[in-house]
Amino acid sequence: MKFVYIALELPDLEDLALPVAASGTPISRDGAPLIRWTEAKMQIEMLVGALRPLTILQIGSGERLFYGANEGVVVVTKGSLAEALATLSPGAVDAIILGRGLRDAWSSTAYERVAEVAGSTPIVAWTESVEQLTTLKAQRERVHDVVVTAAASSSVLEQLALAATIRRRALAANPQLKIG
Repeated sequence: MKFVYIALELPDLEDLALPVAASGTPISRDGAPLIRWTEAKMQIEMLVGALRPLTILQIGSGERLFYGANEGVVVVTKGSLAEALATLSPGAVDAIILGRGLRDAWSSTAYERVAEVAGSTPIVAWTESVEQLTTLKAQRERVHDVVVTAAASSSVLEQLALAATIRRRALAANPQLKIG
C-alpha cells in the first residue's frame, strides 16, 4: 500500500529525511506531526470537501464511517432501526448507510422501513442479503440506492455514499434528466 504524508505547518519538503517520534510517527524538523494518508483516504477527503456541508446517517453497529473527515461533515449514528426512524425525514440527510448488526430488525425489514421515509435520499445498504435487498430496491424503484456485500471495506462504503450523494444532487439540479 502506498502512503502519502501531509505535513502540518511544514515549511518545506526539500529535506525528506524526517525524524520519527517515539510513537513511530514521522515528524517535521519543527516537531509537527505528519499525517499518514492512503490514496483512497485522500480521494474521499477531496470528495467530502466538494460536497460540504454533508450529513450522513449511519444506522447499525460497526466502525464509525468518515472518521477523521474535516469540518463540514456530520455523521449521525443510530444503533437501532427505531432510533433511526424516529429522527429520519426526507431531505434531512444527504445519504443513509444501513449497516449490519441492527439490534431490532433484519436487513430486509430495515431497508423497507427506511426506504418508506427516506424520500430521494440514497441508501447504501451493507448486507449479507445482497440478492434480497437488490430485489427490494428494484421493486421500490430506488435508483439512487446501492446494495453492497458485507465484505466491503469501510472505505468502499464511504465512496459509495459520496457517489450516491453526487448523483442525487446532480439529478436534483437537473430534474428533466432520466436515468435507468
